[in-house]
Amino acid sequence: MKLEKVSLALGGRPVLENFSLALEPGSVTCLMGRSGCGKTTVLNLMLGFLTPDAGEISGFRGLPTGVVFQEDRLIEHMNAWDNVLLAAAKGVTRKEVDRAFAQVLLDPGPTPARRLSGGQRRRVAVVRALLARPRLLLLDEPFKGLDPDSLAHTAAFIRQHRQGATTVLCAHEREEALLLGAERFVAL
Repeated sequence: MKLEKVSLALGGRPVLENFSLALEPGSVTCLMGRSGCGKTTVLNLMLGFLTPDAGEISGFRGLPTGVVFQEDRLIEHMNAWDNVLLAAAKGVTRKEVDRAFAQVLLDPGPTPARRLSGGQRRRVAVVRALLARPRLLLLDEPFKGLDPDSLAHTAAFIRQHRQGATTVLCAHEREEALLLGAERFVAL
């Protein structure tokens, strides 16, 4: 899985210039940098949501992928369980979803996603991404809006359920990336 000499401008403004990144299977890589430097853009290129102006991207298409987007992207009228089960891998049961919610200190009940707090929504998004049983896991600020206790439990959940997925996360804080076992830090 790699991006080779990728350049991209958005709205006439260069976001990435000659950017390269190779990912080893099963690795945990953290993209770091100030807001607006291109971290989310790199994830969108990996997902195929954006096409580079120059350069090559290979090895990402067709991989089972779990994503925690910067915004949670839940289906607002559906409850937390249904949001997770909609994207879950085949065979994932409601009981497994309940166990996952308990691990991240979440008891959402039948409440529609639109009525959940920001931290609750974030944990639903994390559970949804991991129960998809991905081979590629993309996490854009996965701990945004979480209190320290929820953050610690959510990080433990990710570590436990990652199951060797190649992981790329965007973070502002190195400590958060270290909680997930980041081995490599790429500054943008």
